[in-house]
Amino acid sequence: MKRIAILLLCLCLLVSPAAGAELHAYLPEWADGALVVPEGVVSIEHNAFEDLTVSCVVLPGSLESVGANAFAAIGATASITFLFFALCNGLGNGGGIIVSQFYGAHDESNVKKSIIHTGLIMLIVPVFFGLVSLWLAPALLQLLDTPELIMADAIFYTRFMCVGLLFVSLYNYMSAMLRALGDSKTPLYFLIISTVINIILDLLFVCVFNLGIGGAAVATIIAQCISVVTCFVHARRTNPYFR
Repeated sequence: MKRIAILLLCLCLLVSPAAGAELHAYLPEWADGALVVPEGVVSIEHNAFEDLTVSCVVLPGSLESVGANAFAAIGATASITFLFFALCNGLGNGGGIIVSQFYGAHDESNVKKSIIHTGLIMLIVPVFFGLVSLWLAPALLQLLDTPELIMADAIFYTRFMCVGLLFVSLYNYMSAMLRALGDSKTPLYFLIISTVINIILDLLFVCVFNLGIGGAAVATIIAQCISVVTCFVHARRTNPYFR
């Protein structure tokens, strides 16, 4: 019964944070301690980076196999990963605004140029920040006063997220460009699919193969890659600006 209530709250938070907060007010006190709702679950565009929580809710005994330090390590990296997400989202939305203006003015030449220039920016910036963060991960976590007990796991997870930053950026790029060209549904469909894949892979890697925090990171990167590839293939087939 507890797991059903927790999963219901997770679903409400994914659909509507406000509705989830209202539901949470009616749950018993054990829900506060049993459910850890990181920022990545509240916003579906974060691609469920903290799906270890979902894994441990769904499968009994998985919390013991993963360990409390893994949860703490992921929580310690939340500020850094959120910065990555915000950067990619901001670049994508900024480029999308420019593309939509030219698209609305029927200026096809500048639409294509803006798509290409935005793509180059969203390739270069995440690669640069990813490489810098790979090197500076220990210093950044120390700046955030990360406890020594979880420092190794936090550094490991942060570096994995640095590798996946390119895929986060490319998905935001494809999503923003398609929305700017009038297609707002397709990016959401692919995002939902990749999020479901992310959760399934989390359950497989964390709870079945016992890969712990590394399994959660690998699952996220694979899901992000799938969302980018499928979105790009669809755009190439259906949208003349990507041909």
